[in-house]
Amino acid sequence: MWRRSLVATDRFLVGIDPGFVETGVVVLGPDRSLRAYATYTMPPGEFTAVRAARLAGRIATFVERNVPGPALIGCEYAVARSNVDVYRKQCQLLQAIGWSLWVLNRWLWDFVEVGPTMVKLCATGDGNANKAAMIEASPFARPEFGHLRRPTLEALADAFGVALASEREERFGLRLIEVELPQVIVNVEQEAT
Repeated sequence: MWRRSLVATDRFLVGIDPGFVETGVVVLGPDRSLRAYATYTMPPGEFTAVRAARLAGRIATFVERNVPGPALIGCEYAVARSNVDVYRKQCQLLQAIGWSLWVLNRWLWDFVEVGPTMVKLCATGDGNANKAAMIEASPFARPEFGHLRRPTLEALADAFGVALASEREERFGLRLIEVELPQVIVNVEQEAT
């Protein structure tokens, strides 16, 4: 697939921190200033793929409204812990978010997946940073965000870190979704003359 090569200042950065309590989404402009942010909660009730798809659709609509041009979208990947069911649900949520965004604008947006350690490292300089350090390193530590609740601040601070880390990860070619145009293969047999 042909794609124009973009340098960091040509596009927006979007960070998504998927979570079951709150999912944070942050949009940084080409100048890396905070342009938009939102948090979403999973609808109440048992976790299902349908509920994950609804949440993903809301996130995709927010991104579409707030990103007017080329963007690099980063999403923190699920980490396998001792609870396999939680890991499966995280993977379902990530898949729903990825596909919702891809369907909307697959030609102007690139997608990368980032790990939690890299998110913390890019935001704070410490790969083992706690939630308080993540909030302090983000724009959400400013007084104008003092009205936000703690889970909301944590989700937004993590999403900010994801946006920063996505730019670094993209340089190393790690993609969540790779879009390629289909190739037509023509099988031509030639007769020996």
